[in-house]
Amino acid sequence: MNFRTLRDKGAEKLSRVCIPNASHDAGKLLAWLIGLSPLYASSLNVDVSEDIASKYYSMIERRANREPLQYIIGEAEFMGLNIKVKPCVLIPRFDSECIVESCLNFMAEKATVLDICTGSGAIAIAIKKHRPDATVYASDISEEALRIAEQNANLNDTNITFIKSNMFDDIPLSFDIIVCNPPYIPEGDMINLQPEVKREPALALSAGKDGMNIYRRLFPESRDRLKPGGFLICEMGDGQKETINNIARSSGYTLIYENKDMADLTRALVFTT
Repeated sequence: MNFRTLRDKGAEKLSRVCIPNASHDAGKLLAWLIGLSPLYASSLNVDVSEDIASKYYSMIERRANREPLQYIIGEAEFMGLNIKVKPCVLIPRFDSECIVESCLNFMAEKATVLDICTGSGAIAIAIKKHRPDATVYASDISEEALRIAEQNANLNDTNITFIKSNMFDDIPLSFDIIVCNPPYIPEGDMINLQPEVKREPALALSAGKDGMNIYRRLFPESRDRLKPGGFLICEMGDGQKETINNIARSSGYTLIYENKDMADLTRALVFTT
């Protein structure tokens, strides 16, 4: 069987169960198995062995059961980087590129940066990749997440220091910039998430009834970890800016910059003291 025929069979299966972007996912899964890009594999219309076809049908079945594409193939793309992912870490999203972009905009030469709640390490790695002169640290409460983050740092040839810590508990250093993509989904909203998102770790998605628990620790606890004139950059959910800004102000922070995502929604906030 050739690539296009098998891909179309997979897309038809996914479409029947209303998987979003069924054609894209079907082509991506098959191309990943073959080791080619979807466009190149389709243009060549390469022949596919029975062994590959069998593995493909198994992957299509997993996707039909709403397992995220990235978990099935074990990787995701973030700012052009290949990031390994497992169900213990949040899948990197394009929205979070706003954090990296904001950090790069405000970063001085040879800055010291901390990525707190790092998960897969994608944000820290992207920062270090774009600014090799920076000294980058990354922390997380999850040992399993940190193991994956270290693998990703090695995979992308970046030198990052990883620290296991519950927020700032075990971080004795101070930094020019602290970045954070915390869990911010209110607990009551978790039930309405897409089935794929529900497969991601709840610890990385939600924190408290209003989603603000981590922010309530982030701002006051970061004060003695941020150097004078430094910046704290965090991601936010839709409609959360006012609440986050109030929490920040109560800890002596001032909002100085907002960065919008591709949907023109404010996604990253930059604060200074």
